[in-house]
Parts: sequence; C-alpha cells; structure tokens
Amino acid sequence: MLVNGWEFLVLNPFDKNLCQTSQKLYNKNYNDSYYKFIKELCIPEPLELFEKNNQFTFYISCGGEDDTIELEEKFEIKFLKSVFIKTKYKYIKEDLQKYYNYFNIGIRNFYKTGDYIFLIIEKICD
Repeated sequence: MLVNGWEFLVLNPFDKNLCQTSQKLYNKNYNDSYYKFIKELCIPEPLELFEKNNQFTFYISCGGEDDTIELEEKFEIKFLKSVFIKTKYKYIKEDLQKYYNYFNIGIRNFYKTGDYIFLIIEKICD
C-alpha cells in the first residue's frame, strides 16, 4: 500500500504461511563469518614452517577495512575479526587447538594487540 510516498507492507498475522527468515539469515552469515575467520588462522601444511625453528609467529591485520570479514554473499551486517576475538576467544582458541593438534603443534600464545591478531605456534617435541 502506497500512502503519501510511503510504502506500507501489511502482513496478515493469521496467515499460516507467514515465516520470519531474517534471524536464520543472520545466524547463517554469523556462522559463515566465524568459520571464515578460523580458516584464516589455520595455516595449510604448518609442519613446513618448522624446518629451522620449533616456534612460529603468525599474524593478521584487523585494522580498518582488514577487520571486516568479507563473505561471498552480501549481507547488510558486517562481522568483525576484533569482535569475534572479544566475544568468542575461548571457542576460537579451542578450534585452533583442534586444528593444530592434528599436526602435533601446540598454541603457545594467541592474542590481539593494536590492529593485529597474533598466533604463536610451537612444534611439540616427540
């Protein structure tokens, strides 16, 4: 319905086919962003990094535009690496430990300082 230039969308509350999808869409994009962020912190073939040293420092930028996690599907809400670190730190570290444990690598330290997120991994001696 259009009234004085304003468009009003009228929903029938008694309609049996009425469904709300925005929360499902938000949850999907939130989870996709989280897993994309985790994947960014998972180094492919990490054992190759330990030829000379038993420790390796990896960092990613989370300042300005680098803080936004870009998904293939456009979504009006931006998910930020820095916010995930604040709100999901425990879960992120657990997911990273699971990944690196497979390669016999431990997480020595994982933290954010300034515009960078640091991940220090260490080869576990046999």
